Amino acid sequence: TRKELKESSVVVVKLGSAVITREDECGVALGRLASIVEQVAELQQKGKQVVLVTSGAVAFGKQVLNQQNRLSQSVRQAINSGKDGEPLDPRACAAVGQCGLMSLYEAMFAQYGFETAQVLLTKRDLMGSQGENFQSTMFELMKMNIIPILNGNDVVASPAETGADLEGVLSVKDNDSLAAIVAHHISADLLILLSDVRGVYTAPPTRADSRFLDICYLPPQSSPENIGVEYGASMSRVGRGGMESKVNSAVFALHRGVAVVIADGTANTGNVILDVVNGKRVGTFFTPELSADGLDVTAQAKRARVGSRKLQALSADQRCEIINKLADLLEARTANIAVENA
Repeated sequence: TRKELKESSVVVVKLGSAVITREDECGVALGRLASIVEQVAELQQKGKQVVLVTSGAVAFGKQVLNQQNRLSQSVRQAINSGKDGEPLDPRACAAVGQCGLMSLYEAMFAQYGFETAQVLLTKRDLMGSQGENFQSTMFELMKMNIIPILNGNDVVASPAETGADLEGVLSVKDNDSLAAIVAHHISADLLILLSDVRGVYTAPPTRADSRFLDICYLPPQSSPENIGVEYGASMSRVGRGGMESKVNSAVFALHRGVAVVIADGTANTGNVILDVVNGKRVGTFFTPELSADGLDVTAQAKRARVGSRKLQALSADQRCEIINKLADLLEARTANIAVENA
């Protein structure tokens, strides 16, 4: 349940591109990032271990390279173009931006007395013996109370082949999937995926019939299709993942014992990371278990309707068999029931 999230000792927080970058997609949203760093530092001070999976290197590099291009233009070129020139290569932007982004994280966390470590990953780094090396390094960093800051190595990574990574389970094609795989490798208790949307909806939020899902119940071995979500064609403002990627990543982590929450990290009010860890109803919570405070009223009514129709379709003998089975179970567990109700 959400209340149990307070007991999480290892928390992975994924910061989407839309969370890190400004609305003009050029540069970092400093105020928002400062708030995130403060929340992470507070959790770290309380004895929890937080691992950040961050986007933003491309946006940071784009800002630097655009400024460089403008300075190198002649006055006539600047007047005639009216723009920043040729589109910038995202890989070059990532190479330039990684240094600046990490320097920013380092300076911000230093204000709270914490050291940071940069870890750049490709899919090969998470497979076989390489995965074991990564796992060992992460545990050593956490033991020293250092905050690892991870990102996909966009400078050298080749485009992902859907379903071809990690034995066809999940492709390392964006930071959503990367965060889920990292959470599994380090045995995290909680994975928080932050983007520019409130959470998971039954359909694109712009549709009139779309409904927000406060909780997604997924029994073991179930697939993302069991959620019954209709995805839109668009992704986040500046990211690669989109909601389908987030849900797939959430299911991957959930089936490996990691609790997951998808939430909005761009809101100007509130402390979303602290709110999630404190068990508040923020974003969409993924759980393998039903609970009294889990499903909302609409979801409970829907499940009750489905169950009622199944019962109506049964014959009298089948219903009698079910009742006898329940009676046998009650008799077999009489002692346990008495203890719980003492």
